[in-house]
Amino acid sequence: MKYSLTARCLVLGLSFFTLISCSGQPVSNASIEQCIGSFDTYAYSVPDKNSIGFKITHPLAPWQIETPLPEFANEKGEVLVEATRYVSDHAEIWVKISPSSNIYRNSDAKFYQFLVYRTDTKKWMSISAEVGESKVFVNNLYVAKDGSMWGSNVWDGLSDIARQPILSKYNEVNQKFELDQSTQEIPPAWRNPSPKSGNERPYWDEVLIDSNGIFWIFAQKDAIYSYDPIKQDIQRHAEISDRTIDQVVLAPNGSIYFRKHYQSAMRFAFEENELFHFFPETGKIEEVEIPHKRLPAGNILVDHTGRLWIDTVGWREPDGKWNIIYPNTWLYFWKMEWESDYRWATPNIILESSNGYIWYRGEKGMAWLDPKSMGGCWFTTENTNIVEDQQHNLWMVVDNKLYKYSLNP
Repeated sequence: MKYSLTARCLVLGLSFFTLISCSGQPVSNASIEQCIGSFDTYAYSVPDKNSIGFKITHPLAPWQIETPLPEFANEKGEVLVEATRYVSDHAEIWVKISPSSNIYRNSDAKFYQFLVYRTDTKKWMSISAEVGESKVFVNNLYVAKDGSMWGSNVWDGLSDIARQPILSKYNEVNQKFELDQSTQEIPPAWRNPSPKSGNERPYWDEVLIDSNGIFWIFAQKDAIYSYDPIKQDIQRHAEISDRTIDQVVLAPNGSIYFRKHYQSAMRFAFEENELFHFFPETGKIEEVEIPHKRLPAGNILVDHTGRLWIDTVGWREPDGKWNIIYPNTWLYFWKMEWESDYRWATPNIILESSNGYIWYRGEKGMAWLDPKSMGGCWFTTENTNIVEDQQHNLWMVVDNKLYKYSLNP
């Protein structure tokens, strides 16, 4: 197993942590004042069990507050930046207000909405996440090649609602989402009855959009579909009737990696027969071999070079070679599996920005890693999401404020 050249050692000086590692590398393009600690401290240290918590640190420079969220923003659930797009000569920042459990309830329909910020007028507007009065809700957003805004649909898992289309499109004139009836033939979810309650738990489809504006829909326990919204054409490409899918990520060459719903009782491990590679041009699906048949769990992301990342654990080169940077996987599994000490959970990888940095979110907050130097910066204790716009500005919401970081100041 190959480890990074970053030094692994015990670090003193942060009294609220018991640390298992540190970085001998300088923090790239960031001063000490701009960081709570190094990337290694963020990624591989664990809070002291006796600690009552640590001081809240809002995003440090070069992050700047753009504007507070409007007064009509509610605090019911999560408030995260979901998407950005350019319309004419200005950008729109779409902020999603949704249930933190990601389970939508009809009784809370009025709370689910998108707050849209215009960078030219500096004003907000609110758009309902409910599609008309259908009790269907837009969950994830997708910006098409022509700039149109789309959403994948979900609804109350306890409702008896008939099959609805998997996609909706935003009507610019009415400022509402509308069901795309052309996608109604694609099953939107697989329902798994609970042996205890008898209630059916929905596993919603995984959806992404490629650089050509084609949607790829991984229909649970069914098949992989593509949908061309311009031609309104649906194609069925590969069978996945034996699997529920947990994550899908697009590679620069148009191929797609996806993760089968985890086999472990708890979601803390990547295991054999869980990670796959789909090739749209042939419809072929290949299993991706996991080193030592098991790795610490996490999100997956493919960067601009084609490297497949697993959180702070490491990456797989396009030629199949793995580089594992997690300092002690044995200790991780012991703490998580045998001691049920979930403080050891890995931060989640969420984004590669245009400058090549890899960004993470987790219980300890947010951090970035520069893969060239293997140095990085832990810059806030807040846990949120980050999205980059076409002008290379990063956006996120913290403490009901919209923050901005320009990569090209």
